[in-house]
Amino acid sequence: MAINLMKKYAKPIRKAYEYESILAGKTSEDFDWDGVRAIISTSIKTEPLQNYNRNTTGNRFGEQKEVQDEQQLMELQWDLSVPLTVDKGNYKEGMEMKTAGVLVHDEMNEQINPQVEQLAMGEWAKRAGQYLTITDDDDGSKILLDLMKVEAAMVNKRVPKKNRFAAVDANLMPYLRSALTNCNDITDKMILQGIVGRIGTLNILEVPHGDMPKNCHILAWQKKSVYLPKTIMDCELHDKPENFSGLLVNFRHRFGAFVEMKYCWGVVAVLAASQQATAVTPSTARVLDLESGDTVYYTLDGSDPRYSKTAVKVTSDTTISSTDAPVGTVIKAVTWNTSKTYPSDVKSAVVAA
Repeated sequence: MAINLMKKYAKPIRKAYEYESILAGKTSEDFDWDGVRAIISTSIKTEPLQNYNRNTTGNRFGEQKEVQDEQQLMELQWDLSVPLTVDKGNYKEGMEMKTAGVLVHDEMNEQINPQVEQLAMGEWAKRAGQYLTITDDDDGSKILLDLMKVEAAMVNKRVPKKNRFAAVDANLMPYLRSALTNCNDITDKMILQGIVGRIGTLNILEVPHGDMPKNCHILAWQKKSVYLPKTIMDCELHDKPENFSGLLVNFRHRFGAFVEMKYCWGVVAVLAASQQATAVTPSTARVLDLESGDTVYYTLDGSDPRYSKTAVKVTSDTTISSTDAPVGTVIKAVTWNTSKTYPSDVKSAVVAA
């Protein structure tokens, strides 16, 4: 007979997840992922204002532009599992169920939560809307200044001030703790959620060194900018498994991590400069010149090639056809390189005659 331990121990497991997971409650909940493996997010492209012309006999509002949209495909990346056994011979009669409950709690806290958060933050860092680079020999002593630069980067992109979080490598926290002076409104509840203080509008999260994205000192985000959907969180106990005397506990965790294209500027990563790819800049003549190890994603509809469903992938020097990109087309491109951990900034050019 199979018993769903996630339901049987739902309250303590949920409590453990909410209070011992660094990322719980800090990501967007705009979509309902129940029963789906992929979602296409559609966002409207806004246009700048034009001058109202009172002196014309024609259209005084200016050139009419059809509203355009951008689409981003978000498909769950991970489906992880582990089967664990509890042999009757190792535990006294009547203690098996209690042991199974402890096992679920410990597996969540020591394996599932850390692995999910490592993968999620790694994906967010690789898809960050903004990168701030530091020298490879930076020892972290300027961590406070770096956080202030992160906040400035968000302000410059008009990222909402509420629900901003900054994950900081625990190895760098000694440099920061003396600066955490704005802590008067840090409540016990916030501490339980992993927040150790504030720098400006940034809620500081102390993250174990091994859980931070590779070569990333700080990963900051606004809640609306990132997703961490979990469509399957199964933990089933089988008390009479075949060919085994005891209990079998099967764990399965299906989830994904994404940066929302429309709000990507709300994700800022501070990383070693040597780990960011060198950008391939499109020419006005539609030419993309790649170096060894480069992969370029480009778009012709004005959307961001880091997230757009219309992005085209190329791995060698490419000249885009005039049919696909007539004069006036905006080419946007982002570069990945096999020797670098993170992509370049987005570069663009307008096709000329």
